[in-house]
Amino acid sequence: MKSVNNTSLGVGILAVPERRPRVMRLTKQLGLDDATIAWDTHHDGHVLNWWRAVEIACRDNPTHALILEDDAEPCLDFLPAVRKLIERYPDLVMSFFSVKDSAQQQNRLTLTEHYGLSDVAVVYPRGVLEDLRLEFKARGDELTKTQWQAGGGADEMRIKLQPMQKSWSTMPSLVQHGCPNESTLGHHFAHRLSPSFIGTHTSALLLDWSQL
Repeated sequence: MKSVNNTSLGVGILAVPERRPRVMRLTKQLGLDDATIAWDTHHDGHVLNWWRAVEIACRDNPTHALILEDDAEPCLDFLPAVRKLIERYPDLVMSFFSVKDSAQQQNRLTLTEHYGLSDVAVVYPRGVLEDLRLEFKARGDELTKTQWQAGGGADEMRIKLQPMQKSWSTMPSLVQHGCPNESTLGHHFAHRLSPSFIGTHTSALLLDWSQL
């Protein structure tokens, strides 16, 4: 797939007040300001606050929106790597966290089809989000009656509304899940950490990108 040079990236962070110190560390590390944060001050739930984060990320009409959870722990040069990836793959939904282990070399970056449920760090083309919003509005009543497998997170919502929309994960992971034993969704999975995470002190730009 050819690279495109007219991509732009907006960022929104889902956050709860209880994790404020963690959120402040995240924004400082990524060079973001407080305006990128969607605070769930009334604990309205993951999906509603996810939409707030989407609105924040899309306010300047970027081509892509990166949505991060407040417990994301990114590697070095994470945002430059995201920008580089959306230039190469402008039509893909890409997650930067996976609980799958990588059978490939740790220093070689690839994309693999995304399975499971993960909202830790995902980038969306604007068109995908606009279509999802229309479906969410049209099927809101149906969703309120849904028996969620994982607490009703945004990724689970997207899979239910757009079951044919594929997504992809970077291997190795470029972010780690910083609160593996806590969940704002109320579930407890056995595997909450990424075994393939490259580490907070490793630059994603120093990986071997030749296999992409």
